[in-house]
Amino acid sequence: MSTNGGSTWSSTGTGGTTTITSKSYTPAAAGDYLFRRFIRSGSCESVSGSVAVKVNAPITNNTITLNSPPTVCAPTTAPVRFTGSEPVGGGGSANYIYKWQRSYSGSFNDIVEVGTLKDLELTNLDQSASFRRVVESKDRNCAPSTSSPAIRVTVIPVVTNNTITPPTSPICEGSSTTIGGSDLGMTYVWEISSNGSAYVTAPGNSSSASYTTAAITAPTWFRRRIDRGNNCSPSYSNVVKVETQAAPAAPTVKAFQVTTCVNSSVTLEVTSSAAQFRWYKTATGGTPVGLGNPFTTESLPAATSFFVEAVTSAGCVSPTRTEVRVDVTSTLANAGEDITITEGQFTTLKGSGGVTYKWSPAEFLNNANVANPVLTPTRAGQFTYTLQVTDAFGCTDLDEVIVTVIGRVRIFNTFSPNNDNLNDVWEIENITNFPEATVEIFNRWGQQVFKSDGYATPWDGKLNGKPLPIDTYYYIIRLNKNDNPLKGSVTIIR
Repeated sequence: MSTNGGSTWSSTGTGGTTTITSKSYTPAAAGDYLFRRFIRSGSCESVSGSVAVKVNAPITNNTITLNSPPTVCAPTTAPVRFTGSEPVGGGGSANYIYKWQRSYSGSFNDIVEVGTLKDLELTNLDQSASFRRVVESKDRNCAPSTSSPAIRVTVIPVVTNNTITPPTSPICEGSSTTIGGSDLGMTYVWEISSNGSAYVTAPGNSSSASYTTAAITAPTWFRRRIDRGNNCSPSYSNVVKVETQAAPAAPTVKAFQVTTCVNSSVTLEVTSSAAQFRWYKTATGGTPVGLGNPFTTESLPAATSFFVEAVTSAGCVSPTRTEVRVDVTSTLANAGEDITITEGQFTTLKGSGGVTYKWSPAEFLNNANVANPVLTPTRAGQFTYTLQVTDAFGCTDLDEVIVTVIGRVRIFNTFSPNNDNLNDVWEIENITNFPEATVEIFNRWGQQVFKSDGYATPWDGKLNGKPLPIDTYYYIIRLNKNDNPLKGSVTIIR
């Protein structure tokens, strides 16, 4: 209380009556007081009426106690309870206003939804926070009291995005695979099940974000557990089922041994089923030389083997490869030695080396589709005959033979050796084609009048340089050692 100078205060209350001469007065203790003012001037005095003042003690004993665990699991099901002490001062309990405040980080804010209750009960906490209580007097005459220290409640959050990624499935029996998982920076425990319901900790390194399995021989289920601690329920990921696929049997082939022609390709075929077939030149390892069914090889200069394996849709490979032996055969056509024949005569072409034969051209041949056709040329010249042979495997080969057809001799049956330069000698046309020819001429009595080895100098109708008489003479012409001699007559005329 205060006044202007020249006055004296008198208070009556707890502790008796006190006289104050200062302008203002602060009561030393809480209590109920009466105040009046004395004004004196000389011997005169004026006393005011009394004023009743109630002085409250400051608010103290403001403490809070956490009556539940300081660490809880989200989502919280049991309430988090705080019990507040009964404050003193501030005009008593009827004059108190309670405010509960919360801080996630930094400043505190009123928890409006809980009202002004002395104690606090909260449910569904989703994150950690600190709590305190502020006590105020309703008449606002006393300073508020804040509980200290604040109490921290730690909330272990719900794990989100605990997901694992299924591998490509199915996998081959007896192989392993890796299951990916989102890395949340937590501690993981991978679990395994053979039936999709009963899970145990997976073998091996099962505490990483991803998990590489051991060899799997049957369908298997996997999930990832994250333990939050503090007896909080763990977080389980989605479940991944890994299917397995058995390795296929070794392929069944149409033929284990085939034959092809030298420098030709061959088509190999599998009769069993699989998603894919791979062909190799080795029984194990190596790089495929072909894919699919059927498979056509490259040109093969020599015998070899190919090996085929079956592959499933999951890439599982047959434990062994099936061998196909490829034998290479070659046929050799032989058209025979070159031939020289006289026009009008016949001879036999001598082909060999195949099962079927074809001669070309077919000119002068009695049958162009046999090994040994009869050739009867009707004109002179040089002819090349090509023989194509085919063996039992369909392999072919070619050879040639050259046939030289000599023009036949043409014998004139008269000549006139009278020195007029016309038909003075006996001409034998084409006789020069037969260098081994012999010519003999006889008169009607069998006397030899001319003989020549070759016919370089034609007969001039003389014997020993003397002209023979006009008459008919007889000849024997031997063209070679093999042909029958030519016989006939020639007449000298003049």
